[in-house]
Parts: sequence; structure tokens; C-alpha cells
Amino acid sequence: MEFRTTGRRGKQQATVVGTPFWDQVVDLGSPDPLLRELREGDRVTGTIWRGDIMALAKGDLRQNTPEEPRDEPEIPAIAGTLAGLLAVLTFAFGAIRLAGSPRLREYAAWRPYGRRLLVAVVIAGFGGGMLFTWLGLPWWLTPPGIVAVTGCAAALIYGWDAEERARARLS
Repeated sequence: MEFRTTGRRGKQQATVVGTPFWDQVVDLGSPDPLLRELREGDRVTGTIWRGDIMALAKGDLRQNTPEEPRDEPEIPAIAGTLAGLLAVLTFAFGAIRLAGSPRLREYAAWRPYGRRLLVAVVIAGFGGGMLFTWLGLPWWLTPPGIVAVTGCAAALIYGWDAEERARARLS
């Protein structure tokens, strides 16, 4: 394959000539590390998958294109953690309502705790998970982070009314 510059300004593109069946314009995203080093007529090696160029290389320099398939497990991790937390919340509330003592049942009531915990789980799942993703943290930190945020939210929710519940028991 041979490299030829394109005339578009502001775009980081290269035209690859001499591919087996066609000439192709490749969007490289950024000029680093390969595009800055290439000159018109340079020979490059391309990685082609399903008819698209996924990467270009020249010597030790390699640059991936935006079309390269990516393994992005963050969103499935967020969805799985959210589903797991909702299952735990549902199971805990159901078990307490069915077999718990009357004193415990007040902690498993829809009002006020169930609704607050449901909102906290959903916000921590989506909000916290997306925040971890946007910060670029490794995907495997997302589930424990969401669980930690949800646990703190649950402690705050149950601690909110602690004084009020204590006063009600004394009277």
C-alpha cells in the first residue's frame, strides 16, 4: 500500500493507494503517531477487516483508525451491576416482608425506604457508572464503585430518619 495526502483541511485523513481492489480514504482521527511521520509515496502496511482499513503501520509506528472494533465492557458492566443491585434490593425487601419481624418490616416498606433506595440504585448505576466510564477508569472498577456509592446512599437514606424513628419508639 502507498500513502498519499488528501487536500481536506482540518481532517486527519490519508488516501491509501494500491490496496488489492481499491483506493481508500482512511480517517486516522489524530496525526499522532503515524501520520506526522508519513510522506507522500511512503509504503505502509494496512490491516484490513471486512473491507475497511483498521490500522496502518510503517516500521515500528502503528496507528489505529476509528473503524477498528473495540472491546468496551463498561456498558455491560454497568447494566449487569444495576440489574444485580435491583435483584438484591427486591430479594431483601421481599424476604423481610415475608419472613421478617414486625420491627424489621418497617425498614422494608415502600414508603419511604423502598422508593428512595430504588431511586438511589438507578442513579448510582447510571450516573456513577457513566462517570467512571467518562473518567477513563478501568472497566473492572465500575461494579465495585457503583456498589460502594449505592451502599453509601443506603446508609444515608436509613440514617435520615433515625432520630425520628428513635423518638417515635420512646413515645
